[in-house]
Amino acid sequence: MKIGERLFQCSDATVELRVPELDHRLRLRESAVELLIQTVDFTIHLLFELCDGLGDKANLVLNGCDREIEVTASLGRHSLRGLVEVPARLRVCGIEQPLQLVIVHELILHKRRADIPLLTVGVRQSYKVRTIGETRMNRTIVAGLVVLCALTLNCRSAARHRPTPLARISVDIRSGIVFVPTTIDGKGPFWFELDSGFQNCAVDRAVASRLGLRIGETQHREAPGGVIERATISGARLRVGGHEIPDAAISALDLSPFGMFFGRRHDGILGYDFFRTYVVEIDYEKNVLTLFDAASYRHPGHAASVAIDTTLRQPYVTATVVGRDGRRATGRFEIDTGSMDALNINTPFAMANGMRLSGPGIFSARGRSIGGETEAVLMRVESLDIDGLTLQAPVASVVRDDVDRAGQISGETLRRFTATFDYSRGVLHLVKNSRFNSPFDFDMAGWFIVASGPNLDGRQVFVVIESSPAAAAGVKEGDILLRVDARDAKSYSLDELRALFRRPARKHSIEIQRGGATLIVNITTKRLL
Repeated sequence: MKIGERLFQCSDATVELRVPELDHRLRLRESAVELLIQTVDFTIHLLFELCDGLGDKANLVLNGCDREIEVTASLGRHSLRGLVEVPARLRVCGIEQPLQLVIVHELILHKRRADIPLLTVGVRQSYKVRTIGETRMNRTIVAGLVVLCALTLNCRSAARHRPTPLARISVDIRSGIVFVPTTIDGKGPFWFELDSGFQNCAVDRAVASRLGLRIGETQHREAPGGVIERATISGARLRVGGHEIPDAAISALDLSPFGMFFGRRHDGILGYDFFRTYVVEIDYEKNVLTLFDAASYRHPGHAASVAIDTTLRQPYVTATVVGRDGRRATGRFEIDTGSMDALNINTPFAMANGMRLSGPGIFSARGRSIGGETEAVLMRVESLDIDGLTLQAPVASVVRDDVDRAGQISGETLRRFTATFDYSRGVLHLVKNSRFNSPFDFDMAGWFIVASGPNLDGRQVFVVIESSPAAAAGVKEGDILLRVDARDAKSYSLDELRALFRRPARKHSIEIQRGGATLIVNITTKRLL
């Protein structure tokens, strides 16, 4: 839909609504929040000056003229509200009616730490229409335009041409994790994991040694799951789609333990320095990564635009989890493209919000993070809301994390969108794809299968959940799958094999190897969560 084109037409009337094209930019300063609303005709500049977490000064500049705006505040969580009136015109059957489109911007702020005085956790926008002078048409038509105004503004970018990409790259997506072909000093390609939760970039230590990269002194750092050994790599140049990541901080890490979860080699990680350099669009449905120039980028299509805070070199959003008992828990969640889960909830946050962590439908499991193995509780929540986007009944893993956050929103959720990360403007654009309403299925055998062997072509049981069909059949952790329903287990990709056991009431005959013995077990799947 283009601005000014016919919205709908019937046999005796044509309605046309013209509103200016708007572009919104939000900037965070040390002591202020700045919001720019730009049209082809003018720029609206809202500046909220903050003192002691919330200031009493706010002004709006429109064409050089100051106007008052309404400012409201509440203790602990602060709300700044600005009202902007924009002229619009409505035309019905040749009769033109001038209108004022009233745009309400509400900025929700809260203090986080003494050294970071505020965090924007949401920008809400609403619309209403005000007539000017005598109304010469049915008031019902005018009143109904609030929906059309919002629709037209949200679709404004459809009138724009799609921004010219710097590069479009075919990527390999395994269990929601994106692997990107990357060159190191012109050699490769090597396959790097795209990880928005990683605060720099990394090269697998064995790869770095093989290429003769300059590796510094080994250091020990605490990380989720334990302690990691890392070293700084100097002088290496990373390129994606032919474009360099300038001034990238690169670590040498042992990434070999992670290949088993994806069934492919894991050569490196693209983290914060990659995301801050480009606007990064991930099309999870088409397996395509697109890079755009950050300075000139404008999002071309209808999307939910979610404010993100990247102060900690990771993207954080405000989201709300609704428990099975209806309790709502709102907090700061990291958007983590480097995790397979749908939703991760930090144990202190879960306990503080009264979430039940034991009982029917709740299971213990273990996983692996960058620092080693982790223990988790698996359960299903009622919903996850990200700035108005509501995902029904996701599976959540509750794990203790020393980082001050509510949790993480990761691959199994993100794969339901085309996600565009724009760090320069502090926004994440989310466009639903055909998977958005797909159920969040959990393995119904009660196990987790990984790759094994030097070529990662074997299939092995990593975890067995207590009282599950797999446990009842006598399957044990470490068992090697030889055949599944008379088919060679190696012929399945990990994603195919995992999907096979996410359907209820299916009987499977499985040949397994345990030590020197070969066994046949029969599993009938059932819903566990």
